[in-house]
Amino acid sequence: MANRRPSIHDQLGAFGITDLHVAAYEHDTKAVGELLEKCADPNKQDMSLVTPLHAACQQPNSCDVVRTLLRHRADVLERDSIGHTPLHWAAFACETDTVKLLLSVDGGSVAARLEDVTRSTPLDIAERRRCEPICRELKRTLRATEMTRPASAVITQEHRDRIIVA
Repeated sequence: MANRRPSIHDQLGAFGITDLHVAAYEHDTKAVGELLEKCADPNKQDMSLVTPLHAACQQPNSCDVVRTLLRHRADVLERDSIGHTPLHWAAFACETDTVKLLLSVDGGSVAARLEDVTRSTPLDIAERRRCEPICRELKRTLRATEMTRPASAVITQEHRDRIIVA
């Protein structure tokens, strides 16, 4: 029997990318909901430490998928291999509604203060991308939590070391 070529599904699985990741990247709210109802893990990380919530937040028009993931306890504080939280990615994508949603859940105001490996917060990213509505939302959240700048060393050396080793 000839060697069969691995399917795209097998290839993605080798990198830790699940069906839920794919549905989130494709902003397929129905598929995300169905997979979560079948006990898919909303916090499963791929090789780059990306969760389905990170994947959704990188895409335009992500609010419905993000809402579905959050209802199933997706972690807004989870970091990927470069220290980005889902909020960092939503700020980068200039997704105002998604940013508002992430800020409204437990952990959202904490995520607003977190720095990635380059010491950038979601506000820094939004400012560089010139996403004024997101800048306003993040500044409002930071003021409300009595923080105007992030706490120093919010990304630990252990996390940086883990990224370098990976």
